[in-house]
Amino acid sequence: MQTYDGGCHCGRVRFRVTAALAPIVRCNCSICRKKGFLHLIVPPERFELLAGREDLTTYEFNTKTAKHQFCRHCGIHPFYVPRSDPDKISVNVRCLEGVDPDGLTIDPFDGDNWEQAIGSASWKTGAGEMDVRREDLASPVAGALIAALNAELTERYPEEGACHFGLDAAEVAEGWGAFLVARIDDKPAGCGAIRRIDGETAEIKRMYVAPSFRGRGIGGRLLSALEAEARRLRLLRLVLETGERQPEALAVYRRAGYVVVPAFGEYIGTPLSLCMEKRLR
Repeated sequence: MQTYDGGCHCGRVRFRVTAALAPIVRCNCSICRKKGFLHLIVPPERFELLAGREDLTTYEFNTKTAKHQFCRHCGIHPFYVPRSDPDKISVNVRCLEGVDPDGLTIDPFDGDNWEQAIGSASWKTGAGEMDVRREDLASPVAGALIAALNAELTERYPEEGACHFGLDAAEVAEGWGAFLVARIDDKPAGCGAIRRIDGETAEIKRMYVAPSFRGRGIGGRLLSALEAEARRLRLLRLVLETGERQPEALAVYRRAGYVVVPAFGEYIGTPLSLCMEKRLR
């Protein structure tokens, strides 16, 4: 998780939020569609209103559960209390400083059919508090996740030379890369890493979600967190290697905007490798 400052257009309303940038949700209900709100729902203890309480005005409609708060001077809608989670705050990602929404993975939500869609909403599926943070590559948690990943890859790609397991601690040291672990209710659920390979590019490595946690959007959240790390390192491009025998991973990457590119580096000449890239904005 990271801490972000945000605010309205005129600057009277200022807030601070601590969160991972996932899941981020685009809703197609009548009000969200018109105002272009991108939802990041957080518990109230991770949100702080720094200034402008007296400059906010509230709009309610329909069930009146949601409290849509706007700056009464510039009209911007920086955050509100959502109908789906009235005990939480939904922050408008477009109002966060230093965050480019176009570079983030965004989940759709069918707010036009709210009652039918809410049970499968990405931020509610597999309920449990998720946290994504850096982890020492030599830790027992990292070792267990990587061992499980290696075993699964070896099963899917038994051909000699088909798997590329290499990742050193120096490659994910601060300033060079990162190794992240996702936890749900403090239980390790998945991992991923980036390692810098040149002045503007990093490679995604060791992406894995444990089978018992799949289908909850963890892969997308890990990917978003790794992209945030790459931007923090002022990198412009992310590349990765995967394969056609990993359809779940391919779906996550394609939804996030990754496209197939020619093989690079150690993957040149390996027929089972499929390489992808994404330009960071």
